[in-house]
Amino acid sequence: LLQAIVIHRAGSRYYYRKICNYSLKIKAYKDAIFYSRKAIALNPKNASAHADLARIYHKAGQTQKAIASYNEAIHLRPQGYGYSLALANLLRKAGQLRKAASLYRFVLKHSKDGRIIYDSALQAINILLPLKATKPLEGELQTLAEQNPRELSYFQALAELYQRQGRMKEYNIAYLRAAATVDQKSQVYKQLAEVAQEQGDIDKTIIYL
Repeated sequence: LLQAIVIHRAGSRYYYRKICNYSLKIKAYKDAIFYSRKAIALNPKNASAHADLARIYHKAGQTQKAIASYNEAIHLRPQGYGYSLALANLLRKAGQLRKAASLYRFVLKHSKDGRIIYDSALQAINILLPLKATKPLEGELQTLAEQNPRELSYFQALAELYQRQGRMKEYNIAYLRAAATVDQKSQVYKQLAEVAQEQGDIDKTIIYL
């Protein structure tokens, strides 16, 4: 591979990444880091190259360097929400819970992918609920639901928060609001019916079905 880099210098990053991948397979993390940094030197503004290095640092157990590399990737490409989520997961494992929650909230506010929005909201809820710090998140979700009335994920996230807090009246209101605006009405009513059945409310179960 090193000979190929010399011969095909224009495509060196590709070969450096091949060496990195091989080094990772054999857990030669020092070599993987060395050649990943070589790849970055060819194009320092390539966000994915910095994210690659972050993943290598993480596998090598160098958490702080992994965090720094993810931050650089995010700086270069703020819309690369995969980088933000990867960093949030890393920060969470490192015990930096509030920083992780902030990143999850950043993603759910800016992503247009319903699954990513909902998953990010769940991660934020998981962190903030034990800390009794969900009020700002609740406000953000309410605003986002009002601004994007056809996006079910915001209503689902709100409903999940309310259910886990035992606020079943607000839970039902969130889903009923969703039923009036989203396209996935059958999905909404099915969820309401399941909860009504769990609560032993047969009349509402029949209505929602």
